[in-house]
Amino acid sequence: MKVKKFLKRILYSFMVLLVGFGIRLFVFGVYMVDSGSMEETYYKGDVVLVNKLAYGARLSMKLGDLPLLSIFNHQFGINDLNIRVFPLGSINHGDVIVFNQPNNLEKYVKRCTGLPGDSFEIKHNVIYIDGKVQKDPEAVRYSYKISVNNGILPFDTLKKYGVNTYGHLWREGNEEHYTLSKSEVEMLKECSSVHKIEIDDYPKGAPGPKLFPSGRYKYTRENFGPVIIPSKGMTILLDSANIYFYSDIIVRYEHNNLRIENSEIYINDKKKKYYTFQQDYFFAMGDNRYQSYDSRYWGFVPEINVMGKVSCVLF
Repeated sequence: MKVKKFLKRILYSFMVLLVGFGIRLFVFGVYMVDSGSMEETYYKGDVVLVNKLAYGARLSMKLGDLPLLSIFNHQFGINDLNIRVFPLGSINHGDVIVFNQPNNLEKYVKRCTGLPGDSFEIKHNVIYIDGKVQKDPEAVRYSYKISVNNGILPFDTLKKYGVNTYGHLWREGNEEHYTLSKSEVEMLKECSSVHKIEIDDYPKGAPGPKLFPSGRYKYTRENFGPVIIPSKGMTILLDSANIYFYSDIIVRYEHNNLRIENSEIYINDKKKKYYTFQQDYFFAMGDNRYQSYDSRYWGFVPEINVMGKVSCVLF
């Protein structure tokens, strides 16, 4: 009898473990925000709950997809089967999503700012979708130039007006550059030491980091695009200009060979003028716009890489 009870306990424990593992794998996940790219929405160190059924549970076919084994992502990658089950909805503009970053497969949390088929562009810090202005999230942070009357702005003064001093970027003479929220800007305008506050707006071609695609078009964080975000079944005319936006997709995510010879494009050793995409892609950005490593740097997020939607902060 004791052996029978022991075996029952083992069986029950195994079933509980299996159910918990299934929930963790297909229903909910837990993720710790490890960067400041989403401040003031989510802070570094926040532990958030990820709803994996929001867009459908991603069937895991490789070791790196399994809970507690994501450290193997780079070696064992994302599954090649773009299959989801039990979807409760689809990704919308403004959703905060968790996904595997395409280059290193690490988990990132960003806001979806562009959907499949969108014509996406940033002009003077404003996002345009198909030529229409998109409303900013409440907690968005931009880079601002603060002109001071004399000397520098002491940290104590900044704190007095509610400014987070960790947002300091650089200094030029009597000008300080900070990442600020809209509420911080309004509070700082009341400071007698401040002469003027202007949002940074560097035009295309200005010095700065290499942005997607590979710095070829000299985009800036404030002025980017336009670019068409690929959608499943969309067919585009390929040319020597737009191929650099889509070459990574064609080769890495849709498993084709590609080469360019004398401005002619060859896919799987056949000269091509058109290409039809096999899956959906998204554009993702952090709310802390100046301090976010996002799609402006490395391009599109394949649908297969999206894990789920952030539901809430656990602690």
